[in-house]
Amino acid sequence: MKYRPEIDSLRAVSVGSVVLYHSRYVVDGARIAQGGYLGVDIFFVISGFLITRLIALELDSGQFSIKTFYERRARRILPALTCVLLAAAMVAPVLLSPAALREFSGSILSSILFYSNFFFLFEDSYTAEISQLKPLLHTWSLSVEEQFYLLFPLLMICLAGVSLNVRMWLLFSLALASLMLAQYLSGRHFDANFFLPVTRAWELLLGSLLALVPGGRLAVSGAFARYMPSVGLLMILGAIATFTDNTAHPSLLTLLPVLGAVFIIGFANPKDPAIKLLSSRAFVAVGLISYSLYLWHFPIFAYLRVWNDGISDPVLVSFGIVTSVLLAWATWRWVEQPFRRAKVFSVRRFAVIVGTPLAGLCLVGALLLNRSIDESYDAIPPEFMASFKTYERPEAQAPRCVDQDNFLEIESWCKMGAGTSAVSFLLIGDSHADALAATLHAAALRDGKAGLLIARSGCPLLSDLEPRRGEPLSGQCLQLAARVLEFVRANEIPKVIFSSRWNYYVCGEPKEDCGYTQNIRHPGQEWANSRQERIDILGAALDTTVSMYNDAGARISFVAQVPHQRYDPKQVFNEHFRHGGDVLRLSAVSAEAHQAFTGEVKARLTHTANLSERVSLHDPADVLCEPQGICSFGDPSSSYYSDDDHLSVGASKVLMNWAAALLN
Repeated sequence: MKYRPEIDSLRAVSVGSVVLYHSRYVVDGARIAQGGYLGVDIFFVISGFLITRLIALELDSGQFSIKTFYERRARRILPALTCVLLAAAMVAPVLLSPAALREFSGSILSSILFYSNFFFLFEDSYTAEISQLKPLLHTWSLSVEEQFYLLFPLLMICLAGVSLNVRMWLLFSLALASLMLAQYLSGRHFDANFFLPVTRAWELLLGSLLALVPGGRLAVSGAFARYMPSVGLLMILGAIATFTDNTAHPSLLTLLPVLGAVFIIGFANPKDPAIKLLSSRAFVAVGLISYSLYLWHFPIFAYLRVWNDGISDPVLVSFGIVTSVLLAWATWRWVEQPFRRAKVFSVRRFAVIVGTPLAGLCLVGALLLNRSIDESYDAIPPEFMASFKTYERPEAQAPRCVDQDNFLEIESWCKMGAGTSAVSFLLIGDSHADALAATLHAAALRDGKAGLLIARSGCPLLSDLEPRRGEPLSGQCLQLAARVLEFVRANEIPKVIFSSRWNYYVCGEPKEDCGYTQNIRHPGQEWANSRQERIDILGAALDTTVSMYNDAGARISFVAQVPHQRYDPKQVFNEHFRHGGDVLRLSAVSAEAHQAFTGEVKARLTHTANLSERVSLHDPADVLCEPQGICSFGDPSSSYYSDDDHLSVGASKVLMNWAAALLN
């Protein structure tokens, strides 16, 4: 197959956009390449084109062999991947917390066995801030490719005896079905849509369709065809510049960069300005090392973030990029190139040299996975571990009080306080309400009051507010909010307390670019496109909620967001019990940083609280934070947090009087 330099250069554009996206580089408050994740979609098109072209040529000449095909794939993928996995595994015990190390072990196994897309599907969202700390998150795309190529060669063999038109119509039908499924899931199951091979197959198949065109080029004459590569490049760059983490993807919108890649490959000609640019030595050079660069950049960024609590510093970002490029070049030169040559490394020699470390990594990963997370925090006394827990329902039916399947039924709502008393208050909201429940339960029990906890993750349960959770979750948020209001009206509940991670719906993380933010809208309207739009939508929903609940006869109390700590409390207390010193104070977020992060949203909560005498605002930071000091993790006898932003049962003792005032 004839070498085409513009394809390597297109790889350079793809990997460059991905690296910039994951660097989270910010200039004048704006992220560079905020849609850079689309580089992976372009990679899929290139892969589908090249692999299908090779299979088709070998089938036509009678030389295709499944054994040879997978040997080539192994030589292409495994040597560089093995190097990166070994390097990442050596650094992990030094920088990662025990819990993160255990998760890393699972990601090692899933990367080697090519199911990491499914592994990460059941972890945090791809765009979540915490996901940027997972060194092997990016291997999901390799898994999608290899899952596709498990079946695709067999399909091509089955279609070898049919006409070209039939083959192309069948592949087109499969691509269309995959795209329609992606479009359907894009507004319903964001993470599944992102990670599943069936919703990514259309991108690979469009490359395959182009490969089956005679000559691998679209034969359209005239000026239209001559400048289509430039149009394609503009489509790609435009998408990279305008897509965001909240863009429905993959979906029909993703056709913009995907067709851009098809236009560049299919209409490539030496007269087009884009092809001239893409054929330059610099682009080709980056394209040649693109696979190794893709492998190296993410663990480097992840470890820099863990080591430095983020890498917003431009110097550190630049260091990460330069280091990635240097390691990529070295890997391409001394690993990728030699291992592709059967004359240098026979199949048996290749299997031993590459297979042995991979088998060792699998063994280590399996052993680490078999360990308990709590046992990993070996310095923390067993009796102290209980303080990390959150509220558990007193009844025996189910231990959890959040995200029950029968969430609309009163039986699924958790009782708090004195069980024999009439319900005098509700605590409702997202997982932060669930985290506050232990404290309110203790205060209510002491004062002889009874209440109900109604919580659902990612659902602030405000009237006229829909969080972008995908279906069925977004619809469930709206259903539960309506059900609670109906319950308050029917039962004349005198007090309703709203507690949520309010900043999550405006600016999700205490970072310059806000990290992952749960988008919101008024039901039936457009999703917010900016931080200011989100604060306006949240504010309007707060005001509407107050009006509707006051009309129902209830008094409203809002709980301001708890201080968002910088570290995992288990990790901090493990260091405290192991080394002593001032680690608790040094690790805690400062009161100033907390106020700077939450001030905008708290001001909007304050505005709503001032609308009526029947509305109040209560801030746990008044107790947890020193005015000019830190917001405490806990004390030597208990943690106040279960993770970096959720309170635990340990907070009850210091917040008891504050909670009693909240209930009154």
